[in-house]
Amino acid sequence: PAWQLQGNQLRDDLPRLLAAIGRFSDDAVAADRIMRLKRDELSGRSLIAALDDPKRSAAAWNRLGALGLGG
Repeated sequence: PAWQLQGNQLRDDLPRLLAAIGRFSDDAVAADRIMRLKRDELSGRSLIAALDDPKRSAAAWNRLGALGLGG
């Protein structure tokens, strides 16, 4: 998926992203949905859009850290 890339290269934080998602699911379709789904708690942005926004990246990492915890 395109969210795994920055420019024409893999994201530097891709291993961290995949580890966070992997704690919740090992399904590629679910991972893609997790990253692309727009979230109210991120001002209507997806996790990937929020990660790329310096003002919202910390909140996005917090959401990723809460995957599978019901948070």
